[in-house]
Amino acid sequence: QRQFGDEGIYAVAALSGLTDVDAITLSLSRMARDRISDEVAVTAIVIAACVNTLVKGVLASVIGGRLMAMYVMSVTLCAAAGGLLTVLLV
Repeated sequence: QRQFGDEGIYAVAALSGLTDVDAITLSLSRMARDRISDEVAVTAIVIAACVNTLVKGVLASVIGGRLMAMYVMSVTLCAAAGGLLTVLLV
């Protein structure tokens, strides 16, 4: 945060979302108490959740094949877009 500011937090959240959302959510919640703004924490948590959702969609598509990919990715993309849209509008 000191070196890269809010953008650094967002980048770490995206990287963390590749594997798990729980750890980054807990860390950002604690940081929101006195080190970062609530808006930055919420945005970073949503970024992590969206990345995690997309990764799971890709995994399901690769494992499940083309038909599964169509079903899973359509829902996954809508969910991720909804989360990001909510952050942008609020």
